[in-house]
Amino acid sequence: MLGGMAKARPEILDYYAELFEPLGVVEARRLFGGWQLLLDGRGFAFVISDVLYFRTDPPLRSELEGEGSRPFAYSRKDGREISTKLMSAPEADVDDPDALRAWAVRALAVG
Repeated sequence: MLGGMAKARPEILDYYAELFEPLGVVEARRLFGGWQLLLDGRGFAFVISDVLYFRTDPPLRSELEGEGSRPFAYSRKDGREISTKLMSAPEADVDDPDALRAWAVRALAVG
């Protein structure tokens, strides 16, 4: 990588790989400064700055918002704030593997 070393793979990815393994083959791919999580080759979540975000559609987004989740957003060079379809895992569920797996199944259904 020009100008420096590539960022190391965060340890939290190993945790999520183990957590989601009962659902299928888990892969993590570097993408846009974060990591995309895939189950059996299908993207369902991202890890950005050690925060787990699930891919959503409008119904799932609404449900996650009701649980206190936040959208992943970033600022463009022109100053505009862009909110994505990614929603953070609910804070109440971060330490609950069964709940996180249930959200992952829902995110997989988004396609």
